[in-house]
This record gives sequence, structure tokens and C-alpha cells, in this order.
Amino acid sequence: MVGASGLVGRACLEAFARRAEVVGTYHGRPGPGLVPFDMTDPTEVAALLDRVTPRAVICAGAAPHVEGCESDPVGTRRVNVDGTLRLAHAARERRVPFVAFSSEYVFDGTAGPYAEDAVRHPLNEYGRQKADVEVAVSAMPRALVVRTSGVFGWSDDGKNFVLQLMARLADGERMRVPVDQDITPAYAPNLADVVADLVDAGVSGIVHVAGARPLNRVEFARTAARVFDLDAALIEPTPTDALGLKAARPRKAGLLTGKAASLARTKLLDPEEGLWTMRAAGPNGRME
Repeated sequence: MVGASGLVGRACLEAFARRAEVVGTYHGRPGPGLVPFDMTDPTEVAALLDRVTPRAVICAGAAPHVEGCESDPVGTRRVNVDGTLRLAHAARERRVPFVAFSSEYVFDGTAGPYAEDAVRHPLNEYGRQKADVEVAVSAMPRALVVRTSGVFGWSDDGKNFVLQLMARLADGERMRVPVDQDITPAYAPNLADVVADLVDAGVSGIVHVAGARPLNRVEFARTAARVFDLDAALIEPTPTDALGLKAARPRKAGLLTGKAASLARTKLLDPEEGLWTMRAAGPNGRME
């Protein structure tokens, strides 16, 4: 499990650990029991896979910040594209399944929600990087590309949208939320359980794993405020163009998830159901 100290990686580490022995790695942010690892280093990649002899390689390691990719396309591409593909090729050479994560940001947001076979047209560098990974990985045997959207859940860094919203509203601060963006919010532990199902079933190609329905970001923010007993009046619906972002964002995006629902044993949660599940779990309801 590469990138096991991040939100998606940690959730996947827990999901796969309930089914088999798992080795998790980190880069930059240590975690209990995790192994230091640099996915951009060919020597480290070969050494780790030869030492562990995995039954599958799950790559959740990434430079995931959209604005950061726009500011530093070369440095982030070295991780998001070169590092991911180095792992993918190493897994293929060893004839083991490989999983990469992608995003609805491979689309331009003019015709969502999107099916798996929709034409890619990314608007920003992060989306272009993910699109390049998708093209290469989806052509490999025994390789799975998981597209997801708006992932949320408890995490130590507090960087996902729901935790940022909770922190701001709990302090009585107003928060501007894009009124013109649609996403398909995915609760991280649910996402991870579905991915584990797909790997167990030997699924390859591209599969959308996200929430059970698309939502406007403001609607999702207000739902989160209600679930966590916070003041939704502090949410300020704001046009994306007024947010001063470097990277363009798709507007009418979101993902159709019927394929995953038909292939996985685990039910895809509605975004509101995911929020209630998150609240019930509490911040300590995950591996520390």
C-alpha cells in the first residue's frame, strides 16, 4: 500500500488489512508501522517489491493538491505520473495486479455526471497528469484505475473539504463554497472497501468508485453542517471564478458509479449516509 499515510491510502490500508497481510509505505508523513519509501526512486521501487513480493500493488501515493500541481507542474508530475508509472511497470514485470487512483478532473465538467468511457478533456495540470496515468495504466494487463471524487473522512492533516468546513464553522468563521461545481462525494472507508472488493474480483480497466449520487458542493456543505450540528448559515455560496484559484475547475462534473455497484459486494454510500457514518465512527474510529 503505497501512500498509506494519506486519507485514501490509510483507508485502503485498513480495508485490505482485514483481508490479508499488508505492508504500508509513507513519504514525508510517518505513520505507525509504515515503511519509508520514495516512489520516484527506481532502486527503492525494485527493492521494495522484491522484498515484499506482493500479491497486489495499490498506489495511493501522490501530490494531490490541484493548486500545487498548477504552480509546480514539473515537480508534481515527477510524483503523480513518473512515480505512479514506475510502480505500475514494476508490478507488471512481476505479474501482480496494480491499482492507481484518478479523478473526475480528467473531465472538463460540461456534461457530467460522467461514465467510465467518457472522453477525457482536463482543464488543469492535475487533471492532465491523471489523464496521462489513466491512458498508460488502463492499457496494462491486471491493472485497475479507480476514478473518484470529493473524498472525505477523518484524517490527521485535516485537509479534506469536510474537515476544513467543520473547522471553520466550529470557530464561527464563514466559508466560501463553490456554488457552480458538482461532485460525487466519497467517504474514504467506503471507497476503500469497494476497491478491495474490485481487487479481490480481479477487475481491471477503469471503474468509478465514489458516492452513490452527485451533489452540488454547496448542497454537500450544507448537508455536512447539518450532520455535524454546525451553522450552515456560515456557508457562503460563491462562483468559482470569484475564488481566485490558479487552476480551472470542472463545473458540471460528478461520476456515474453503476459499474462499481454491479461489481462490488460493498454498497456505495450516498454522500449523506457517508457523513452520518463518519460522525458515528468519530475521529478515533480508524487506525492510529
